[in-house]
Amino acid sequence: MKRSYLKVLEIFARDYLTLRTNGKIIVESDPQQDVYLIKAHSNLQCNGLTDGSITAQEYFKRITSLSLVNKPNQDIDVQMADVLCFMARLKYNLDIFKNKEKLSKADIIKIRFFERKLSSKSNPSIFKIII
Repeated sequence: MKRSYLKVLEIFARDYLTLRTNGKIIVESDPQQDVYLIKAHSNLQCNGLTDGSITAQEYFKRITSLSLVNKPNQDIDVQMADVLCFMARLKYNLDIFKNKEKLSKADIIKIRFFERKLSSKSNPSIFKIII
């Protein structure tokens, strides 16, 4: 779990910081796993990425916070993440596992929306699939 969360945060940070922007990480996880996320975030703040591509100082300066949320939280960012996770899972199953099952009309609309958000040049998405 320690290595997994560290790797996920590293991949996110590497991808996110290439956009030359600052921000916070909002994570919804099992409360028993929150400690692993906190430790991984602290590790990156102290040591930077393991491949050296982002220093500790840059990570500390540009990733402004790590927020751990739970289901009752009514934060709009969390609600968007909840809605988009189903579309992301569907796209992941199609692209990675080459899932050939017949899609419903609703699923086709979800995939088209998701692909437009990921590929739009005029209104680029601020989310990316990292796993």
